Amino acid sequence: MTRLKRGALCAFLASATALLVSAPPAQAIINGEKATESYPFMGSLQNPQSPRPDGHACGATLVDKEWMVTARHCVDGRGGFDTMKVRIGSPRVDRGGEVIGVEKAVWPSGGIHGDDIALIKLKRPAAATPAPIATDVPEHHAPVRILGWGLTGTKMIPANWPKDLRQLDTERLPDGKCDDSGIVYGKEICIAAVNGRGAANMDSGGPALIKTKGAWTLVGATSGSGADPNVEPVDPTVYTNVTIRADWIKSVINS
Repeated sequence: MTRLKRGALCAFLASATALLVSAPPAQAIINGEKATESYPFMGSLQNPQSPRPDGHACGATLVDKEWMVTARHCVDGRGGFDTMKVRIGSPRVDRGGEVIGVEKAVWPSGGIHGDDIALIKLKRPAAATPAPIATDVPEHHAPVRILGWGLTGTKMIPANWPKDLRQLDTERLPDGKCDDSGIVYGKEICIAAVNGRGAANMDSGGPALIKTKGAWTLVGATSGSGADPNVEPVDPTVYTNVTIRADWIKSVINS
């Protein structure tokens, strides 16, 4: 399969000028709709390195009262954990829910490619209800819902930084559809863009969800894409397969 450099769907830059010049190739939950229901497990990982005044940098999903799943590239090398916090359970990135500091973050040993996943430990238990981890990924072309506060347009400018949580109903694609992004078969899943809509810069770490017995369950965490916005603004997005990391997640939580 083709191995291209994947653009991580997050950005930590010192100024708006640097942002406009240096932002990595990325797409967005462009034209996604405002969240139509409550997602108590959804979190905004906030970091003072973010160029946004609300501090939003990545998404995260509560899977235990004290632990959240995000992308490794959202925390590895992104500054001290004591400066990070997570707003949990609010559709607004700047108010509501509960704000809890980050105690630490851990990730699997080895390289990040194919294992772009991390667990954030909160400084205190959250009141919100965690999301269960799905037992398996959905079949090809089965429905998937993605969430995030990432860009609402292709340019990294303040006008595209949403305050309200966005959602998009999409589907899982055959892995080969993400070959251009260097997908690792089995360890990652390919999620479709829909009519020019897809996951975004600053949607990194956020969830891909499926309905299991009427409840949302977590199947993936946004990793990134090799898309070039000057050629094709929205391509399918690679998500880390969270389901195959369920045992590792349990071992960390129980350690």
